[in-house]
Amino acid sequence: MSEAIIIRRARPRDSPAIARLLRELGYPLAAGVVRRKVASLLQAASDQVLVAEQGAEVVGVIGFHLIPLLHRPGNAGRITVLVVTDKFRSRGIGTRLVEAAEDWAWSHDCALIEVTSREQRDRAHRFYRTCGYAAQDKRFVKRKS
Repeated sequence: MSEAIIIRRARPRDSPAIARLLRELGYPLAAGVVRRKVASLLQAASDQVLVAEQGAEVVGVIGFHLIPLLHRPGNAGRITVLVVTDKFRSRGIGTRLVEAAEDWAWSHDCALIEVTSREQRDRAHRFYRTCGYAAQDKRFVKRKS
């Protein structure tokens, strides 16, 4: 029988594994860059980075951020990244990561949680719907040139 999956707060030493997971999602960042980002996010009370670990292997990660709202009570929460390594997908790990982030969000006065996902990621869209998320509104983006 395989070891249990543990969901825990990320540590800077998880950065090489998180960088590998981000590459699987299409974001090729160097481990040093990821280490600095993780260390910074872990310092902020409004951010959370959680990993799924089996044995000594990090097999999934979720990044979550609180956004204070001006126009309504409470905060908005945003999932900015979620990835489970390919060989561990469809085992409930992504669901457990989302649930852990949601538990943290609800305990930090979130009124809503949002997630964005590229249009071509149909499997991810089905996953988020299964988790209770609904497509809503449009997102407009302007990138720094």
